[in-house]
Amino acid sequence: MKFSAVLTSLAISALQMVHATPTGLESAELETLTARDGPGYCCSVYENLNSIVSLNIPRGPDTFIWNGVGTCEIEVTRNPNNCNGWQFKLRPNCNYLTRTVTLGVRPANECR
Repeated sequence: MKFSAVLTSLAISALQMVHATPTGLESAELETLTARDGPGYCCSVYENLNSIVSLNIPRGPDTFIWNGVGTCEIEVTRNPNNCNGWQFKLRPNCNYLTRTVTLGVRPANECR
């Protein structure tokens, strides 16, 4: 293999790696300590008899779609200023959940 071909393939690999790295507010950043401890996020918890799932959701003026458990999606109506008044609604694809479900905002330490 020619030296230039080796360099070209290394450059392409490096470019692909850069594009594969999460940026902005992608889900990988939501899991970092900085995002969890920083302002602008609220600890949201889905709980039923079988599981507890938590996620730090960024504050905002619109509805956030949270993929809760399995294929169940949850509509989260947020408050851009704080974690008060958030509303949670199970979407129709959650019909398979027959047990009691609790949704809400919890203290930040429950999302660690």
